[in-house]
Amino acid sequence: MGLSAATLWDWVTGRSVITKNNLRHMEDLVRENRLGLVERAEAFARRRHEGQVRKFTETPYAEHPAAVACLLSGYTGDDYLLAAAWLHDTMEDCGVTYDELADEFGPYVASLVFQLTNDEAEKNFLGKVRYMVRKLRSLPPDALMIKLCDMLHNMTETRSRPQAEKYMKILESVTEKSPAAWNGVHEQLAARIREVYAGKSFSK
Repeated sequence: MGLSAATLWDWVTGRSVITKNNLRHMEDLVRENRLGLVERAEAFARRRHEGQVRKFTETPYAEHPAAVACLLSGYTGDDYLLAAAWLHDTMEDCGVTYDELADEFGPYVASLVFQLTNDEAEKNFLGKVRYMVRKLRSLPPDALMIKLCDMLHNMTETRSRPQAEKYMKILESVTEKSPAAWNGVHEQLAARIREVYAGKSFSK
């Protein structure tokens, strides 16, 4: 922003007059400092997912991004990533645009959500497994971490054997030759997905 620490201190302590432009400048600084970013993302996601339910459990859909964000918090405290975890389905399922997310949460959070959003036409053309393998192999490390938390929660909730087996086929195809983005956290999450799968009982 081109502001010195001394200028900010003068504003905070009242040593200089805060004009209307100064106030707008400070609002931008608050936003850049990510004050309340995760809380705002949670409120936004809950509002946009209102009325939607999970197909596996018939529970309110917002409990899914809540669980993904909770899982992710065990691996990172980065507010940008946690906000994106809350928002990861809003473009795909709620009609939210990239520009809307960028305006509200900044371009990095919006770019993560965009990376996590499926291209339905391409998915239908390639088939879900092939599409998701290609997608996961192309994700950068931060987006891949969120996606694996998403898969972990989906694996935890599903009672469908075909669905769970599809997740495992995707995971094993991706990890057969680890993507360039792959790191130790991704390996830990993959191990947790396998562990949940091994301990599941299925209703169908």
